[in-house]
Amino acid sequence: MPTTILMIEDDIRVSELLTIVLERQGYEVIPAYTASEGLDYARHNKPNLVLMDIMLPDQNGLDTYPFLVQLVENTPILLMSANRTYRDSLAHYNIDDSMFLEKPINVMTLANVVRHYTN
Repeated sequence: MPTTILMIEDDIRVSELLTIVLERQGYEVIPAYTASEGLDYARHNKPNLVLMDIMLPDQNGLDTYPFLVQLVENTPILLMSANRTYRDSLAHYNIDDSMFLEKPINVMTLANVVRHYTN
């Protein structure tokens, strides 16, 4: 059974690109385009990893994070954003800095980080 990654990313082009990269690495990627879709998937399934954009159309990813943590206990949640200022907010949410990926994401870095958290 392949490793499942829940990707919560509202930019369809970014989601498709990252999905291609991850599927070529052998992962199964489940796309969600809003925080609500991602939370709904997590309520009924247990992904092995979550990749979540911070700037989502229906809810800020940092506000979604605590609910997601409860739903996917012990599952790594990586946050992504092009806005560097969010990195400064991570400590307030008890999120380790290593769980933040700055966009644009280097595909090799993404592959290495995902491999690290799924092995």
